[in-house]
This record gives sequence, C-alpha cells and structure tokens, in this order.
Amino acid sequence: MGLLLLSGYCMMYLWQIPRYTSTLPKKVQGIVILTGDKDRLETGFSLLTPEAPQRRVFVSGVYPGVRLSDTPWKSRSQRYKITLGYAAHNTRENALESALWINRNGFKTVALVTSDYHMPRSLAEFRRIVPWVQIYPVPVVHERDAIWYWHMVRESVEMLFSTLWTLLDKL
Repeated sequence: MGLLLLSGYCMMYLWQIPRYTSTLPKKVQGIVILTGDKDRLETGFSLLTPEAPQRRVFVSGVYPGVRLSDTPWKSRSQRYKITLGYAAHNTRENALESALWINRNGFKTVALVTSDYHMPRSLAEFRRIVPWVQIYPVPVVHERDAIWYWHMVRESVEMLFSTLWTLLDKL
C-alpha cells in the first residue's frame, strides 16, 4: 500500500515538472540561481539582458572559497549585478537565504533558475517563505535519462517528507 502511494506521489511530482521556459516579462527584477547541476549559472546569467537592465542576480548555495571572478559571466562590467550566497546547504536554506536578498532589495518579482526536476520542490519552498513575491520559474531542462529519473524520484520523496514535516509541525 505504501509503495503504491509513493508511486502515485512520484507520478504527481513528475506531472508538475516544467518542460520549457516561457519568456520572462521585463518587469522581473531579480534572478535567483540555485547551485547544483550544470547549466544553471549560464541559464541564469543569460537573463541579464539589455532589454531588462534593472535585473540583479543572486546565486544561492555557493561553495565556500568560490569568488565572483570564478563565475562564467563574461563581462566584468556586469559583475556588480551579481551577489553570491554561501549560507544555504539545501532547498529550504536556499529559499531562506534568497528571501533575505529579495527583501533587502525590495523585489516583488523574481525568476527562479534551477533544474527542471528540482523546480516543483523549489517553488513550494519559495512560495512558503516569500508568498508576496511573484516567482517566474526558469527550469534548466535536462535529457530524460536514468539519472534524471533518479533525481526526480529523490526530489519527490524529499518534497513528500517536507510536506509531512510541515503538517506535523502545525499540529
């Protein structure tokens, strides 16, 4: 019975995973990039466009010792728009660390950049911690191989336990 419920939850999670990114509106003020998989930084930095010069970037969960000069951003003149966050070690901490940056800057709209399989869980945490901020998901879409499905199952199980923990905490 438990295996059937877990399988059903995994299927629900799979259904929530975005398969593409729509165009961001110009009004998006901040870009939050969660470290982890490849292509997240490049995808996030590509959102710093001349059409939206007000945008700023926050990279959450950066490994200690990494400096801004280590980032793949090409233009040194644009680096002032990038802030690195070193405090987060998991998705909830990413949301908390990012919330401080979002509030400090007074942002009402942000783009959230993470892997496609990580997006449902990330959105849930961010919406719980900064519900007044409009979040635009920017998933980094990966090839659907065996590793991708393993990540998806792990993320769905972690989201299930996080949801249960939140419900139990409210009792």
